[in-house]
Amino acid sequence: MGMESYNFLLAPKDYEVIFDDEIVELKGNQALPFSEVIKSISSIPLVQSYIPKDSSKDDNAECYYFYSDSTCIIELEVNAGIIEDKGVEEISVRFAVINPVDTFNKTIQICRGICNNLQMRTIDLRLGQVLDLSDDLQILRSEKAFETKRSNFFKLFMLDEETWTRPSYCGKELYDEIRTR
Repeated sequence: MGMESYNFLLAPKDYEVIFDDEIVELKGNQALPFSEVIKSISSIPLVQSYIPKDSSKDDNAECYYFYSDSTCIIELEVNAGIIEDKGVEEISVRFAVINPVDTFNKTIQICRGICNNLQMRTIDLRLGQVLDLSDDLQILRSEKAFETKRSNFFKLFMLDEETWTRPSYCGKELYDEIRTR
């Protein structure tokens, strides 16, 4: 998880989630069919496939999607960019913290939709816990962690929150954009 992004990990509900320091391990036997996962992601309005600028040649284009409504960008990565015969064990849902604050709520809505369609659950990697997306208190705690991370990022790079208005991807593309300001 980069300093520029806020990350959620979606995993099948029957998978065991083990937190060890800053590493999350998923253990389970019933991965989801790749085609079913892609169908669910592709059905989300304003979602389309893309290839991240910092992806390697071994990454599969079929694993990368983004949501954009002209105000924010939310990235979705299936199985860490790898198509596996056994199916899908995880979906990473992330966004650059420099996107508008409302991006958090849009991300939670995307996570809810995917989790409901595919019988998955959401892990907040910043908090290191599984989120109950129906628990407003847990969502609020996650949102506060995002807001803190966002504020710290703006301070670290001496950026003015009020003047940053365009949606941004995570990773290299964001850092290239910051350097050109």
